[in-house]
Amino acid sequence: MSIDIKIYEEIEKRGIYLTEKEKEIIRFAVKKGLIEEEKIISSLERWVLKIASTYFYERLFERIPPDHWFPNELAYALYKNERLRREAKKIKFDHGDTLETFIESYYTPNLLNILYQKLMKKEKKLTGYFDPHPACC
Repeated sequence: MSIDIKIYEEIEKRGIYLTEKEKEIIRFAVKKGLIEEEKIISSLERWVLKIASTYFYERLFERIPPDHWFPNELAYALYKNERLRREAKKIKFDHGDTLETFIESYYTPNLLNILYQKLMKKEKKLTGYFDPHPACC
């Protein structure tokens, strides 16, 4: 298996949650023209759709409101996927949201580019307290 295919597969599996060393390899491969930006973005989209769908079905049964887990990714998937939108009618949204207002609030048209930039940017170490869900509660 070639290195570019392996890199795309890892991105599809873990998205932006690769180690800093793995991200460094990707940045190097892009810089040297060994892998294509468009294919990385396609891999990120498959990752977004996969995690949104996975978390959607897991949380559906746990009755956890959707703004508490990957809201931008879920809104992106709901916007792009009609079947998931139909299923989302089973979700109880938080804060008075409906399916439509949730998508309006959290859908980010350039989400894939944002994720690509996060993947390509060298991470700074966070120190101190980090609120994992600053939107509410």
